[in-house]
Amino acid sequence: EECQKEEGNHSSPPILLPDQRYFFELALTLPESEINKQLGVFMLTVDLRSSDKQLLASSKQSSMLPFESNMIAVFRKMSL
Repeated sequence: EECQKEEGNHSSPPILLPDQRYFFELALTLPESEINKQLGVFMLTVDLRSSDKQLLASSKQSSMLPFESNMIAVFRKMSL
């Protein structure tokens, strides 16, 4: 969803301050489907944009589902 500015003559303060370093951590949960396991490596891209859509920062990183033997997967799913 896109954030909407409040109507009227007043504006809200910026969420992030300019010229300030920030650290963002993103955690994603990928479904453990057979297709995802077969695909193997995924490329993740995260873009940080200003309110007028200008690109402020971008990060790319590869990721993959951790290996899990079939026997361990069955035991883990049975314990849920």
